[in-house]
Amino acid sequence: MDNILYKITLSDCNLPSFISGTYCCFVENLEDFEKNWLPLAAGDPTQVERYYKSKFGEVVTDTFSDAKALNIVQSAKYKIIAEKKTKYKNKQITLANTYRYTSDYEFDSLVITQRVIKYERKYYLVGQYEGKGCKRVGEEYNRWYNIEVKYTPMSFYGNDVAIYRHRKPELSVVYNPDAYKEYYTNDKEFFKYDSIETFVWLPIKEVTKDYQLKTLTQKEIAYLMRDIIGEAG
Repeated sequence: MDNILYKITLSDCNLPSFISGTYCCFVENLEDFEKNWLPLAAGDPTQVERYYKSKFGEVVTDTFSDAKALNIVQSAKYKIIAEKKTKYKNKQITLANTYRYTSDYEFDSLVITQRVIKYERKYYLVGQYEGKGCKRVGEEYNRWYNIEVKYTPMSFYGNDVAIYRHRKPELSVVYNPDAYKEYYTNDKEFFKYDSIETFVWLPIKEVTKDYQLKTLTQKEIAYLMRDIIGEAG
């Protein structure tokens, strides 16, 4: 039985609003993808409608172009050539948004899985990541609470490719002026249960068939995780 891989191509919200473009990702099972993606995409029902039209056979894109190559759901036989998993502890990374403003992030643990795959006669390096204890890092003064802080909550601004789980104030206190005070802290233990995990395979670059897997560079890691900071995070 041949292995089938699905290529999903959707509008890229990491781009400025005045630019139309797409991003793609790969998934091995559409039902698993939908279980994670649909709750995130619920705010754009027309995109969901386009996705299902494409899934069931129409050529439908999520951009102004109607090029068949941009059809939302495509599938082809594929082969996993190689796979490598790298684990990091207390990993810090710097991410830049579309306008080249940077932010620093730290993860108590970060696992990056790479694959080299063959898909439609091309070879791709793709990746997934899972981070725990994630937070934003940077010395800053919070005027509202009149405190100097090092750690603040991470946010996720990009395309719907990952599940971000984080602590939130109880509904009973959200209107209290101090409801968010503890979220600005010098104690990184506060964020130890915050996590992020991709549910798709994200392309990093096109490679050759004899490409040898190695530890990703900081630049490659930043590209893989670019959806955390998105367009203007």
